[in-house]
Amino acid sequence: MDGRRVCLVAAGNAPLVTLGGVVTRPVRGIEPSRLALAWRADGPGPLVTAYARACRQVVAAGS
Repeated sequence: MDGRRVCLVAAGNAPLVTLGGVVTRPVRGIEPSRLALAWRADGPGPLVTAYARACRQVVAAGS
């Protein structure tokens, strides 16, 4: 891999991620969407696991 990645973030969060060479660009013409969490095929690390657990709790609380 060459180090390039793409990630959609809310417009309000764009200023928070523009560190260390990260560049943000607006995306126009798309509807609001649901979010998905994905991780590498060899398994998530402890931070991703904890984040996924927290996401599941938020979703369950909103049901």
